[in-house]
Amino acid sequence: MSAPPELTTFGAVIRFAAAQEAEAVAYYERWMAKGGDRPALIASLASRHAKRAARLERLVREQLNEMILEPIAGLCAEDYAITSEKSLCAASAIELETRLARLYSDLVEHAGRALGVAARSLSRFADESQRQAEELHEGG
Repeated sequence: MSAPPELTTFGAVIRFAAAQEAEAVAYYERWMAKGGDRPALIASLASRHAKRAARLERLVREQLNEMILEPIAGLCAEDYAITSEKSLCAASAIELETRLARLYSDLVEHAGRALGVAARSLSRFADESQRQAEELHEGG
């Protein structure tokens, strides 16, 4: 795995978040291909992350385009990086969801006022990942 990118602008953070969503999709698709337990939940999680990646792209286009180069400080990619190569189990999936929830929560915390309306979407993403981690925990 290459070194995580520096998260020093809104654009870098959003691109990183989109890449993490793609990793989540790849992780769940790999788990589905393996034929793991709870296939309906795993398929649903893959779909939710794919939709979230699309929502991130739309968010940038519609609400954050002017802010892409605005600086941001205090976020380190290593704290949030996930990989689709993790072991295929509930514990790894919970860690993945928890890292994504923390990424979106921390982004809103560090830049919420500057993000304006977009902060609500990012907060929703954090809440979704937290609920998804709880769904995984309940059946794991």
